[in-house]
Amino acid sequence: MVTVLDADLIVCTRNRPRELERVLDSVRAQTTLPALVLVVDSSDDGASAELVATRRAEWPRGSVLEHLHSGPGLPHQRNVGIDATGRSIVCFLDDDVLLEPDYFLAIGAAFAAD
Repeated sequence: MVTVLDADLIVCTRNRPRELERVLDSVRAQTTLPALVLVVDSSDDGASAELVATRRAEWPRGSVLEHLHSGPGLPHQRNVGIDATGRSIVCFLDDDVLLEPDYFLAIGAAFAAD
C-alpha cells in the first residue's frame, strides 16, 4: 500500500487527454500520493472524463481520483478546484508535467520540516 500525504492535488486540463494520461501515470507511480487528485477539466468533449473514470477503477487505495468539469480559463479552473478541496495543503500541476517518483514525499517532508 502506498503512503498518502494529507494534501490535495489539482490538475487543470483542457482538450489534452494524452497529456492528462501521462501526468496521471506519473502521479500514480509516486511513492507517496496526495489524498485527493482532482482533475478540473474544461474540455469540449468527454475524453478526459472517460480517462479519469477508467483510471479511478485502478487508482491506489487511500488516494481518491476525481473529475470535475468547469468552464475554461486556468485561473477559473484553479479556483473551482480550490473550492472543491478541503485540505490545508493544495498542490497544482499542469497537465504536461512528469514527476520524479518521490515528488510528494519531498513536498510532505518540506511541510513537516517547517
